[in-house]
Amino acid sequence: DILPWDNIKTMRIKSLINAKNIVSNLITDYHSDRIKLSKQDKLMPESFFPKRKPNDGVIDLSKSTDEIFNLIRSVSHPFPGAYLFYQNKKITIWDAVPFSYTLYNKNTCKVGEILEIFDDNTFIIKTIDGTLLIKEFECDYEITNHLIGNKFK
Repeated sequence: DILPWDNIKTMRIKSLINAKNIVSNLITDYHSDRIKLSKQDKLMPESFFPKRKPNDGVIDLSKSTDEIFNLIRSVSHPFPGAYLFYQNKKITIWDAVPFSYTLYNKNTCKVGEILEIFDDNTFIIKTIDGTLLIKEFECDYEITNHLIGNKFK
């Protein structure tokens, strides 16, 4: 099961636990003669998912809050992370959550705008349909109150 607060790290843990259970059941079934080994059908093509690349993490601010949230949690550690830019400087976002869909006025706030910065080094940015609380990030500059009102791209 994928829960709303899962990220790629928790999904990998769940996948490993599930794999351990499946392998254990297969070994038990094999020793009990409930399954037989057979050769793999060579007519079936092999399939692989492509490796995650840094470009997979570009945040498109024209997407919904939920879509951005899902992107961030799917490319978080150990992958390259989700990111956007402020004045051509990259900020990598490792953890964020939808914050509010109604708290800020759509007519006075611009998408990508930094709305609030908190003492615990978290901040809120405006999305197309709400706001996102950025909980963990990396960048080469300090996120300070003078950035409020500035926009990410």
